[in-house]
Amino acid sequence: MSFSSLVSDIAYRNPVRPDLRSAASEAGRSYASTAATSVSISGDIKSQLHGGYSHPLARAWQAERQLTKSMLIYPLFISDQPDEETLIPSLPNQHRRGLNKIVPYLTPLVAKGLKSVILFGVPIAPNAKDALGSNADDPKGPVIKAIRLLRRSFPDLFITADVCLCEYTSHGHCGILRDDGSLNNQLSVERISDVAISYALAGAHCVAPSDMNDGRIRAIKLKLIEAGIAHQVVLMSYSAKFSGCLYGPFRDAAGSCPSFGDRRCYQLPPGGRGLARRAITRDISEGADIIMVKPASQYLDIISDAKEIGKDMPVAAYQVSGEYAMIHAAAAAGVFDLRAMAEEATQGILRAGATIITIEWYFRLYARHSLSIVFKEDHTSPIHEPLDDTRNEIRLLEVLAPDLHSTDTIRCRLSVCSLDDGQNYTALSYVCDACQTRPVYVNASEVQVTNNLADALFQLRTDEVSILWVDALCINQQDDIERGHQVQKMKDVYRMAGTVVAWLGLEDDGIHLPDIYKFTSWDEDSELSNRIYAPLLGASSFKDGDLGLIILLMENDYWTRLWVIQEIGLATSVTLFCGSDKIRWDAVQRAMLVFTWLRMLSHIPSKNYKAYRERLDLLYTPFKPTDGEPPAAVWVCDRIQRSCGDSLSLLALLYLACDWTNLRISDLRDCIYSLLGLVCEEDRGFTMMDY
Repeated sequence: MSFSSLVSDIAYRNPVRPDLRSAASEAGRSYASTAATSVSISGDIKSQLHGGYSHPLARAWQAERQLTKSMLIYPLFISDQPDEETLIPSLPNQHRRGLNKIVPYLTPLVAKGLKSVILFGVPIAPNAKDALGSNADDPKGPVIKAIRLLRRSFPDLFITADVCLCEYTSHGHCGILRDDGSLNNQLSVERISDVAISYALAGAHCVAPSDMNDGRIRAIKLKLIEAGIAHQVVLMSYSAKFSGCLYGPFRDAAGSCPSFGDRRCYQLPPGGRGLARRAITRDISEGADIIMVKPASQYLDIISDAKEIGKDMPVAAYQVSGEYAMIHAAAAAGVFDLRAMAEEATQGILRAGATIITIEWYFRLYARHSLSIVFKEDHTSPIHEPLDDTRNEIRLLEVLAPDLHSTDTIRCRLSVCSLDDGQNYTALSYVCDACQTRPVYVNASEVQVTNNLADALFQLRTDEVSILWVDALCINQQDDIERGHQVQKMKDVYRMAGTVVAWLGLEDDGIHLPDIYKFTSWDEDSELSNRIYAPLLGASSFKDGDLGLIILLMENDYWTRLWVIQEIGLATSVTLFCGSDKIRWDAVQRAMLVFTWLRMLSHIPSKNYKAYRERLDLLYTPFKPTDGEPPAAVWVCDRIQRSCGDSLSLLALLYLACDWTNLRISDLRDCIYSLLGLVCEEDRGFTMMDY
């Protein structure tokens, strides 16, 4: 069969079903056939590229480089005022921080994967600046104290120290000046190299001179060798640092604006590509371990040149404060989405050849989110968009209406929302039968879920329950950090849900939930009360099927899952589903009340005692043969539902966790995590979920 015939055959496959065809679909078929024929005639198979990136994972494979957190360096502005935490007006969401504020700020970022920082000192104290920048290498200055603090607090954090004098000099220039105001290169190099060695001896893993004085790389390398630490300290050179307008926000942050003149005599002119190439070549020859280009987005050609010149070397790019501020301002004006544009800009720098990026987006773009789709190593997921913990975000699953051609296929769509928005949704509570799975489609991607979950989604779609929170799909289960954050929110997820659906499975086990309602008409004159009190009067017992109904309900695997206690106990409304049957939770509560009465009556002699005892023994045996109790989950759910929000102390929770070791969990830590939502507010601060 020719290629043309094959495509034509596909285009006209399944011609029957005239009722489903519209004029538009017929026109589409005709066009598809014509287009396929033309492709065949031309033989231009190489022009067919869409298939290579039609899927999110396939698009990731097409990328020559994948961004990872280890490539990023996050800039920190360290004030000499220990308790300062001042927002920088021209740098949205960025602050100057004193030593007492740095560790609390960095702790969650390091936990989320921050690998490296670069330190910029900001002396603010009176008389902190002079003509020589003396405070730059003062052991009591902000950078040296910060290096030592961070080495103690975060042993695995890679610390880079920017080496320059502009923040510390009274004139704001990057070196020592002559009397006429011009730069004295020789004295500047001596001073810069001394500062670099001081930072290295304090514990910096990397020193990064940004002053652009001729010969400073060689001078620093020689002093590192002389100090016996050249083999321990990375030397990263700002080799191609261009002058321009994009440093304004940085100078605002660091207080380093020149008091006169500018820096054009020692920073590269924007059009000086050849000069940049020569500077890169020189710094490599002088002993640089890493070469840097700054700014980044406007100089992608220079990044590419740097990679070509230093083929075997890491190339760093500094996305400077002005780049950050421009993108942020445009996003604030509604020009584009901030996160999407930030990722595009970062990917462009990466594509040009950078292997390291100094970036102020870390907090906004990466660290605030448990996941970013640009990170290959962070459990890339084609269906999970990043979540912003500061906005209390979760994902919700929309179960889409069935396709006319494949009603058995379950198609869903994930979206992000904030719990604070008050959106109506249904939270699903179910048992994971991990042994068998089948596919569902989420955001057009195939995802394997357990059979029990697939059954639940199918039934709830039939019942027109379309907006759901389902842990297996709404949480990226491959991202332990996100799991910890989202599990922490589960108390609110189940408490704020319009309804919690407790899915017991299909009807295969013989449970007919509507029959439970026969136990709900409870008053002293009712038939139900007469039947419960009947043993005292020697009357006939319940029918054989009545107790069997409760037995089947209580034997269901659903009640063996520890998470059930929190999921049902905190809900404002609960509906039990078993296949297409459903009942309200209050009906189960009434059935449990009957169960309780029967248990009490089992201890009261009567002429029918033996028959009752046998039936009650049968009823109790599946759960706790020692004392005849039904599953603990049922009683605790009932207790919490009736307690109007009473919560447990942490000590009580630990006691219960030890007592309920027979209930099922998939992770031992869930013995505690599954119950934390029940802990009283004053004890909640002592616990943090960390997978």
